[in-house]
Amino acid sequence: MSESTGRPPGADDDEDARGEPPAEGASRSPLAPWHPSDARAEPPVAPPAAPPVAPLAAPPTEPPTFTELISQAADPAEPAPPSPLIEPVLPPPAIQPPPALLHPQSPPIVPPAGPPVPRVEDIPTEAMPVMREPAPTEAMPAAEVPSDAATELLRAPSPPGVGDAPIDGDVDGDALDAVFGEQNFREYEPESLLVSPTPPPALGVTADAPRASRLDRTQRTLLWVAGSLAAILALIGLFLLGTRIPEWTAAEPEPEPTVEPLPEPEPEPEPDPLEGVPDGVPLPPGEWEWSLLRGGECLEPWVSPWEEQFTVVDCAEPHAAQLILRQEFPEAPAEYPGPEALAAPLSLICSSPDVLDFAAAAAYDDIQIQTAYPVTAEEWDGGYRDFFCFISRAGGEPLEGNLSLVAPTADAGE
Repeated sequence: MSESTGRPPGADDDEDARGEPPAEGASRSPLAPWHPSDARAEPPVAPPAAPPVAPLAAPPTEPPTFTELISQAADPAEPAPPSPLIEPVLPPPAIQPPPALLHPQSPPIVPPAGPPVPRVEDIPTEAMPVMREPAPTEAMPAAEVPSDAATELLRAPSPPGVGDAPIDGDVDGDALDAVFGEQNFREYEPESLLVSPTPPPALGVTADAPRASRLDRTQRTLLWVAGSLAAILALIGLFLLGTRIPEWTAAEPEPEPTVEPLPEPEPEPEPDPLEGVPDGVPLPPGEWEWSLLRGGECLEPWVSPWEEQFTVVDCAEPHAAQLILRQEFPEAPAEYPGPEALAAPLSLICSSPDVLDFAAAAAYDDIQIQTAYPVTAEEWDGGYRDFFCFISRAGGEPLEGNLSLVAPTADAGE
């Protein structure tokens, strides 16, 4: 069992209620141990002591301040003095807890090895000087509030000592309510500060508002038109610029190398097919153009008188046909007379006894005569005006020997 400190349970409470600390150096006399039966006895209750009230500061002898001027404008009722605060006294509990619970033993505190550090509450304090509000040298006149102002300030007096006296504690709430309470302010409806009545328009003069609106609409229309034209011109400029950009950025084409054409070799002159052939005799055996035939040539094979080339053979050998006459039309007209007019006299000319050897031809009973002549006007106009007389057998059997009596044409084919 731990020993009690020797103080009755209510002793600490009484001292705490009075707020008086025990005197320094005073020794406490030991008391008898505490028993539960002592809790039934009611501890003595000390009468509550009234808290000290600081006296109000005397009004200063200095000139009135701006705050006092405002407080003197209104005359409110004197506020009631604040009532003193009374600390309530709680009755002691019916059952006191054991001393071990109220004052548990704590381990002894070992002082630090260094010098003791004084506590904050042990350091003596001193009052700080209060900055006084400098008094104005001259009372400022109150600003005049215009009659049409939005709000009006109601001046309220301040309690004595408020504003210019140093305040050592908290400001009383009643004093603040008396100065800044809602009953001291009044709301006004907002009014125009500068309101000048608009004079009515003179007789015969119309207002300019419709004209201004019409001008505004006209200006807006002109602005829209100008903006549209500017946008169109900008688009046209961008389009033209886009078409020119490829030309500006395109690289210059490299000159293509010119290939000089090689001079074509002059065609070698074709050899004259009649070179070495004497005039007035038939062509020797071989392939010959139809225009080179002179007359009297024996032909093998035979197809028709309209072939482009003919094969000439020796007349001593059997052959299928023979050109017995080539001659120009007698009395040939300048214009082409037509194929019928050209072919009509050829049968009599080719079968004349001066052209065909009837003695040699009597050995064949199927002799036939075929002719060739210009069949188009182009050939006639081109200078082709000769006719050809061919003799052959109708059955296709070969002929033997020469059946022509006319000498070959010397200038045939020239």
